[in-house]
Amino acid sequence: TVRQAIRELDLPVQYSEGNVMIVMPHTPLAGATIVAERIRAKVAGIRIKDEKDAVIKLTCSIGVAAVEGDENLSFHDIAKRATTALGDAGKTGNRVVCA
Repeated sequence: TVRQAIRELDLPVQYSEGNVMIVMPHTPLAGATIVAERIRAKVAGIRIKDEKDAVIKLTCSIGVAAVEGDENLSFHDIAKRATTALGDAGKTGNRVVCA
């Protein structure tokens, strides 16, 4: 689902257990937010049956961060912004939050 929503030059990596980070070079916050919402909607549309044939609906919480304008941020700083936004998104679940 993630790979279908991103460009070939974007890089999805497992950031931590259960979390994927997508590095999107030359992408402003607005563009990254559109992609994040596209991924969230696709994941939220997935239905899986468990061993008792009960339907499980998936959700997806996403934090988005980007370097804007003249900002000079390290990768660590950007990742920290994104994980903070992810934490905010996870509080209510199934939404995208921008740093």
